[in-house]
Amino acid sequence: MQLVTVQSPHFVCFRGLLTMLLCTPFEQQEGWIILASKHGGTIFLCAKETEEKHQQRELMTDRQRQFMSWGYKFEQYMTSDKPGREPDSSQPVNEREELCVMFRTKLNSHRLLFGAEMDGVNSKTAINSCAELAQAEFIELKTSRQIETRRQDDNFRRFKLIKWWGQSFLVGIKEVICGFRDDRGIVHRLEPFEVSKLPKMAVNFWNPNVCMNFCDHFLSFVKSVVVEEDWQTVWKFEWKPHEDVIATKIVGPSEFTFLPAWFTSP
Repeated sequence: MQLVTVQSPHFVCFRGLLTMLLCTPFEQQEGWIILASKHGGTIFLCAKETEEKHQQRELMTDRQRQFMSWGYKFEQYMTSDKPGREPDSSQPVNEREELCVMFRTKLNSHRLLFGAEMDGVNSKTAINSCAELAQAEFIELKTSRQIETRRQDDNFRRFKLIKWWGQSFLVGIKEVICGFRDDRGIVHRLEPFEVSKLPKMAVNFWNPNVCMNFCDHFLSFVKSVVVEEDWQTVWKFEWKPHEDVIATKIVGPSEFTFLPAWFTSP
């Protein structure tokens, strides 16, 4: 019998943070803040809301919130709680409900462990164990407004496809299913998009190699900076479009400390 050892990850975070890093080289409007703390030899990363993001959330209109709700309702129409059972769209949508799956992967020399909210799995049988879940075919569901003009098509390829690619590439999803809706929220057409072909569809707008290289270089930079084992001390990494990443050490405990005491206590 051979004992297999699993190496500890270099980084622990959520998929959304990694997607944000992948999109950074082609982001022109929104900056970000990432907090980092080292504990047990692993660097934990946490995205922090910028002041601009906070203001956008506070000023969000009812119409904008409705757009988000339509996406959740679309997922309800497209999924069921058991294989072979028709979706039940008669119930109110619980937008706090989610399926969060942990993934382990490598990006060059970086070992990553991250959580990702998954829309569902494509399976004809019930999944009853983590081993079965590990072999499952996950699905990604999206909604988008119907494309009617060249400008809308360019924006779709420039802004949406890069995020779809980043999210799906990280967790090995092969296909994104999009429901194209009108301004009343009615989906008129379903279209599958092969994740491997998304970069070719947006070749004039973004490049996946540039995305991967930036993410790799940023993680290497974080490794070189966050060397102190102190879960209360936080390194704040801040980026704004057209500027370099700024790293600031914040000795803890402070308002930026994000690892809980129950997790770090012996």
